[in-house]
Amino acid sequence: MKYLKTFEQLSKEDDDLLSKLDLDNDEVWKSFDLDNYEIPKEVETPKEVEYTWDTCDGCEYFDYDSLEKHIGFVHPVYGVIQKWKSYKLVYMTPKQYIYKIAHGFGVSYEDSMGAYTEEKSKRYAEDMKNGAKFPIGHYTVDDPDQEGRHRAMACMMLGVNTIPVVEITKLGYSDVEKYVKKFQHHTREQLDEHYKDVVPDGISDLDWREIKGYIERRLS
Repeated sequence: MKYLKTFEQLSKEDDDLLSKLDLDNDEVWKSFDLDNYEIPKEVETPKEVEYTWDTCDGCEYFDYDSLEKHIGFVHPVYGVIQKWKSYKLVYMTPKQYIYKIAHGFGVSYEDSMGAYTEEKSKRYAEDMKNGAKFPIGHYTVDDPDQEGRHRAMACMMLGVNTIPVVEITKLGYSDVEKYVKKFQHHTREQLDEHYKDVVPDGISDLDWREIKGYIERRLS
């Protein structure tokens, strides 16, 4: 199993490969032929750049209602206290997403595409061009749990620069306790304000009961 080389270890041959796989070059994608598409080989991990919704050119291909399948976008407080998970909507390049997945599996970019089917991504790319909207993919930090490789590769085929992704973080007991202590003296209205970008209508009754119950059982 091959792992990514560090920047210092890159040879001239590697440099030539990188130059041929300049996936961030818009001119390359303008003449891109889906029928002759090949999976990009190993390249240097892309730099971490923070993208936002207003720079997300791939958002039009995704269904934001699909976020509701994740507990963190329906009952965010309950998700932290009972499921020990936090959820965040982030934006990144399709290539960065594949690297996140590879890191979770503990393998290289190329090896992480072992279950990838090119024809499936081509079909997704065509559907996207025809107006279809797909569920937003996700990955779990430092964990192999993920879903969305084919959608990310379809967007790469279309020359998309940024896609929405759900980032899931697994928490421990101390993380949950720290979280509750942070909001221990907040009113429900203050929690609503904190989560307004996640649940615009405010936290649920379940969320409120969960945090109040945790405080009474463990922090009183």
